[in-house]
Amino acid sequence: MNPGQQPGGPADPGAAQWAAPGSVPPPASAPPVPSTVPAAGWGAPGPAPTGTVPVPAGPPDGVPAPPRGPGVQAPFAAPPNDRDRRRMWIRLGIGAAVLLVCCLGGVGGIVALVVTGQRAALAGSTQAVGDYLEGLRTHDFDRAYAQLCTRLQDRQSRAQFAAQQGDQIQIEAYTVGTPHANGSVYLVPAQVRLVDGRSDTAEFQVVQQGPSELRICGVTR
Repeated sequence: MNPGQQPGGPADPGAAQWAAPGSVPPPASAPPVPSTVPAAGWGAPGPAPTGTVPVPAGPPDGVPAPPRGPGVQAPFAAPPNDRDRRRMWIRLGIGAAVLLVCCLGGVGGIVALVVTGQRAALAGSTQAVGDYLEGLRTHDFDRAYAQLCTRLQDRQSRAQFAAQQGDQIQIEAYTVGTPHANGSVYLVPAQVRLVDGRSDTAEFQVVQQGPSELRICGVTR
């Protein structure tokens, strides 16, 4: 009820002159609306307004936020510390060392394979010359003929070779020297002593024929 209005009487016309310009007085029949805004702080209990969702208030100033629960990931990757850097460099160093050992082992294996093959070829060339001279000494011309390369065998048949060598002075003894490689040819020196007392020196040229065969393909006296 406004001042100046008597109960049950008409409203005082002069009371409206106290209203601010542009303001609209509330309807006389509208009841007052109770406040439903919760008090400040951690959310004081109070009824929530109909049709709205209450928003919890944040922690007061100066109070730290509660820690994250388990399984919560940071929105960005944490920078590596000095210990992580040391571990990374140690792992890189170990990996580089292993790679270096593997590379050196591979190179060493190739070198060893080449050296082993060279030694086998030198031994095979010595064996070929020894078998040839032994066949001539014992008149086993088939054995001696088998030590010749395909090129020499194409020039002379087995029978022709046996007839030619049968006319020669027989070998009494021989000595095969140390071979050496000259490109793809292996040179094998040998000293021959004949039954008449004479001696002769020859150098046999041995080549590789096939994957593992070494054959005589020439001789120089």
